[in-house]
Amino acid sequence: FGSKATAEFTSTQGRREVLTMRGDWMDSSVSIVCDSGATVAAIDRKLFNVREFMGVQKYALHVAPGVDMALMVALCVAFDEANNEK
Repeated sequence: FGSKATAEFTSTQGRREVLTMRGDWMDSSVSIVCDSGATVAAIDRKLFNVREFMGVQKYALHVAPGVDMALMVALCVAFDEANNEK
């Protein structure tokens, strides 16, 4: 998965949408960017805390106004799952 992943879907208006996740999970932050280059969400992962060693991971998801929060949560989970497969 590396430092970039792309999600493509059709909006409710019938438009093709592309969201790109950029960053490095090990750097603890990922930006989710739309075609226009605007950041629509950011994921911050809190590293190296006691819970991390017990298999509990914490995240902060910052979503821009007007952006589908459920979709951003799904992208966060997908990015984490792909990272855990490495």
